[in-house]
Amino acid sequence: MVVGASGYVGRNLTPAIAAAGYRVLGTGLRNLDSIPRGRRIKTRELDVRDRSAVQALVEEVRPEILVDCTTVSDPAQLAAVIVDGSRNLATASASVGAIHILLSTDNVFDGASGWYAEEDPVCPANPYGRAKAAAEEIVMRLSTRPVIVRTSLVSGLDPLDPRSQWVANALHQGTPVSLFTDELRCPIWIDDLVASVVELLDGRHLGVLHVVGPERLSRYEIGALIAEWLDLPKEALVPSLASRSSMARTLDGSMATGRARSVLTTDPRGFESRILALIEERGGEEEESE
Repeated sequence: MVVGASGYVGRNLTPAIAAAGYRVLGTGLRNLDSIPRGRRIKTRELDVRDRSAVQALVEEVRPEILVDCTTVSDPAQLAAVIVDGSRNLATASASVGAIHILLSTDNVFDGASGWYAEEDPVCPANPYGRAKAAAEEIVMRLSTRPVIVRTSLVSGLDPLDPRSQWVANALHQGTPVSLFTDELRCPIWIDDLVASVVELLDGRHLGVLHVVGPERLSRYEIGALIAEWLDLPKEALVPSLASRSSMARTLDGSMATGRARSVLTTDPRGFESRILALIEERGGEEEESE
């Protein structure tokens, strides 16, 4: 059962789980048509805020594994969707003994030091991080077989992930885009994240894992690489400082991945190194065609 299957991660994860031989129920509150269809995939509408609806569906389906990819764009709904929703899902998954995999974030840390390990205490600096930290605690306490996957900026090229698409659209239109030079993250490719989660479906590795890319890059560097990949002018990229923002930000959300590397065979590729390699490969193909 993939909850939040209509989101970016869920849309990619659902068919990968089905391809691994599982029967999958993908749920979402809206945009169910965006969930890939397949012989092993079914879809149902579900509002994770509705405790009785969550419990009823889980008791009906009795999933062996529940993967929570729930996302929310409305800050006013953080507590209801992420915190209360996680409590509803954790209670329901425990009632059927399911493996419960929660997709979490590097925002559970304040970013004061960086390269955080799984055992480091959470110290969120913003509302999203606080909501996810609360969700982690709930899942670890209530679920009988909990797995917390902390990840970072999830990226894709074909099609572009929503964050990169926003940058690309602005550059196409010549609209200035302010990107932070002092907010550092470890972006991960969507296919590497998906492969890592699929490995965790067997329940052999419980607890917290950091699943991110190996490179620490700023928001500005990431935007510049996307522009280079798309052959778009970088002039509209405006370097700015998150430390001067009125909103609390996780300045250095880099996370250590030694534990994940020791238990998973998936080895996430670097964001910058992969894009530069693809650009070089494209250049070689163009030379051959000439």
